[in-house]
Order: sequence, then structure tokens, then C-alpha cells
Amino acid sequence: MHVLSKQAEGSLNKIYESAYQKPSLTGSTAVRAHGLYHRFQNPSEIKRIRKHGYKARLRTKAGREIIMRRILKGRHCLTH
Repeated sequence: MHVLSKQAEGSLNKIYESAYQKPSLTGSTAVRAHGLYHRFQNPSEIKRIRKHGYKARLRTKAGREIIMRRILKGRHCLTH
């Protein structure tokens, strides 16, 4: 059985707390990672981000509602 020191327990608690925070519109928001590995089809990443990205969502009222629904649902990733 492993016994953690107080310092190790403290650092683990910080990691767990940061992993379970809900994203906010004012702070840094979670966005999908760029540079995904494409195997067969190579969809344009620029078109995807321009259409479904964070800035595109903020431009319209409906897009802002989408972001708020995802925040309230607790989604880690708000947009592409």
C-alpha cells in the first residue's frame, strides 16, 4: 500500500480541483485541440473553426445561447 506525503497529497488535490472546474465565458475557455490526425478524408480545419468556433458562436445571439447551454450542462469543451 502506498502512503503519500502531505506535499504529494496537496499537489494531487490541486490537480483534481483544476480538472473539475466549470469553464466560464470570461476566463479561459476550453476549445478543441488543433492539428488533429486525419486518415482518409482531410476536412478543412479552418472552415470548421470559422463555422463552429468560439468567435463564430459569440457573433450571434443563438451562438451565445449554445455556449451558455453547454456551460450549464457542464461540458468541458464549449466549441471547436
